[in-house]
Amino acid sequence: MDQNEINDRVARGAALLDSESPEWLDIINLDELSMSSDERCIIGQTYRDYDTGCAALFDAECPCAAHTPEVLTHGFEVSVVGGSYRQLGDAWRALILARRNPQVHSLLAYGWQLSRDSLSMISPGTGRELAITSIGA
Repeated sequence: MDQNEINDRVARGAALLDSESPEWLDIINLDELSMSSDERCIIGQTYRDYDTGCAALFDAECPCAAHTPEVLTHGFEVSVVGGSYRQLGDAWRALILARRNPQVHSLLAYGWQLSRDSLSMISPGTGRELAITSIGA
């Protein structure tokens, strides 16, 4: 699995969390983030328990929800055939840091979008990219 696919899955997961648990972005402790840990991953930190979070996010009644394809396609777990917890964690960190940036937050409200790698913003009018490091500079 290439990094762009991982970034797309993370963006899909962030959108799901935005709708199901809007406070998730403020809850996540990046110093503690470990995607291989049931307690310190994105779902574990947001819902305090990985299985409970998966069941809530994916409308499942059993702990086996943690092993559904949706968990993979939303960037909460790595695939057996590709990707790594490090790559997944890096993608979540980049997205979270970008979205916590006040200038990025303002641009998102005006229709701008984060790029696949969360390192730049895309203008809704022109499609041009603006590096996040240059925002507010």
